[in-house]
Amino acid sequence: MDKYVGKRLDGRYEIERLIGEGGMANIYAAHDQVEDREVAIKIMKDEFLTNEEFSRRFRTESKAIAVLNHPNIVKIYDFSFGDNIQYIVMEQVPGITLKQYMEQQQRLSTKEAVHYTIQILRALQHAHSKGIMHRDVKPQNIMLMRDGTIKVMDFGVACFAREEGRLSDDMAVGSVHYISPEQARGEVTDEKTDIYSVGVILYEMLTGILPFDDDQPLEVVRMKMNGDPTAPRTVNPDIPQGLEEIILRAMQRNTAARYQSVSEMLRDLDAFRANPDTVFHYQYFENEGSGTRIFRPVKENEPEPVYEEDEDEAEEEQKSKALPILAGIAAAFVMIALIIIFLVIRSGPNNTEFEMPNFVGQSLAEMQEEYKDRLNIEVIASEFSDVYEAGVIYEQRTAAGRIVKNGATVKVKVSKGAELIPIPDISGMSKKDGEAELRRYGFDNFEFVERNDATVASGYVISTYPSAETQQAKSAAITVYISKGPNVVLTKVPNLANCTESEAKEKLEARGLVLGSVKKQYSNTVEKGKVVGQSVNADAEVNEGTTVNITISEGPEEPSSAVNEGATVSVAIPSGASGEYQFRVYLDGSYESSLSRTVNVSTVSSVSFKIPGGSGKVEVGIMVKQVSGSSESLYARFTVDTDTGDITKTKAENISIFTGGDGSGNE
Repeated sequence: MDKYVGKRLDGRYEIERLIGEGGMANIYAAHDQVEDREVAIKIMKDEFLTNEEFSRRFRTESKAIAVLNHPNIVKIYDFSFGDNIQYIVMEQVPGITLKQYMEQQQRLSTKEAVHYTIQILRALQHAHSKGIMHRDVKPQNIMLMRDGTIKVMDFGVACFAREEGRLSDDMAVGSVHYISPEQARGEVTDEKTDIYSVGVILYEMLTGILPFDDDQPLEVVRMKMNGDPTAPRTVNPDIPQGLEEIILRAMQRNTAARYQSVSEMLRDLDAFRANPDTVFHYQYFENEGSGTRIFRPVKENEPEPVYEEDEDEAEEEQKSKALPILAGIAAAFVMIALIIIFLVIRSGPNNTEFEMPNFVGQSLAEMQEEYKDRLNIEVIASEFSDVYEAGVIYEQRTAAGRIVKNGATVKVKVSKGAELIPIPDISGMSKKDGEAELRRYGFDNFEFVERNDATVASGYVISTYPSAETQQAKSAAITVYISKGPNVVLTKVPNLANCTESEAKEKLEARGLVLGSVKKQYSNTVEKGKVVGQSVNADAEVNEGTTVNITISEGPEEPSSAVNEGATVSVAIPSGASGEYQFRVYLDGSYESSLSRTVNVSTVSSVSFKIPGGSGKVEVGIMVKQVSGSSESLYARFTVDTDTGDITKTKAENISIFTGGDGSGNE
């Protein structure tokens, strides 16, 4: 057994079970006795406790996550770094990894892939805003919860942007299939490294394959450093063109051609989600003479750049024009130098005039501090904005680039951030009613994603992301999960004939079925202990989880050693009686027509009745009535034990009861 399972750390964390193993640490499910909550604890393996590099990485993860607070990032609650044990206490996230889900689904739909990617990017955007890069973004480090929420975890190789961007041994870290080319080379990395990894994940979600794959990790590194991935639409033609452009821009080898920030990639994904037919017209080409890939957005119908095809002719022409070009370049350098000197002199600290900066998109507080000795920045309006964060300038009255004097006043408008309202709880509503409720609150940027759910009826809302009551801007993208009902998987029922009970159970479970009740019956054809019948026919197609009952043979039925023939009772005919009499028999108060009859008593001295055996004690009632004439009805009531034949008379009116059929028995 694992040495930590069943132990309590620091008198507080009760270790319950091992739930994951990593390269340098194991993860355990535990219970926090103080806060009364379930947690996950990552404990460094013993062999790394004395390794300074691994200890540094472990502490870095704690430092990284501790400053992060975002719904798409696993929370850290506590940590401890002792000589004998080092651990991190984190939020326990129910669910599976995104990698496991991708392996189950093979390929994800466009909506689902974009939905997950946006959540990953939001988590990274928050981390980047704190100066933290993840540097090991991969689907194995991303948890997927039942409601579709993404949780990014494992910042074990994360680093602060202001620190050096590689490990001390200059070895690239992270999983080889997802790291960026510059990270594989061991170069200094920034947030564009995480963007590359997200591009790989999006590629894999939509195509079902990795963009670069080989059995040898070094070959994967070589391919991604020297080549480009196969276009996603070549693998999966159903991928929209705009989404392919987003993937390829995120995965550019040259960081200058890649998205420069997570915000840029989010803007393109938001535009695509609003209109899946959006095309961005990104083009990539070799920068002349440098071999560097650069990009620019190209408008529709814009002519392509024209390049010379005949290299020899181009070389001759270049030689013939070399001198004039060199002279022009020299003159240009002189002019540029003069302009720079003029601008430096003109904008120097001792001059009274300078160019008005562009404040739009900048923090008001930062700009006021930076220009406190040169400008008076006056706020004339503050309004809600879904585009600019709170405290950011979104408009200035004096245009950027205009020459102004020291002490000039520039009027600006500052964002109050997005106006936040709570998302209504629409779980359990129909799709139509849920949409109407969202619109009533002012939300109109939402999409519906169908998921199997055994607890919510088909066509009704399971949940939303972000979840109900979460404060969001009206323009926020909301995903509404609609139930498709249970995940119905059909399977064939196996033939269980002549199986033992354990064999039948094993066969059923192998098909995803459940063994139900087990009955027994005698059989002259099936061996004792073997299945003689099943409640669902073999080869029938049923849902997984269906219960199948079986019947087990008890072997041939043994003959009974004693035959129970029941009891015979007789009624004596009163002396002098003649003519027809009706005899009506009742067993336990119910009239028995098969035993009742009419008899001419002129020639008999008694009438007998056979009470069937096997019934135990039966109350018998016999009413005797003359069919014609003036005789009153006579009645007798008694109890017969049909197993022993004993008779106990309880009431009789002038009727003699005998235990035989000849009228000579005991009264």
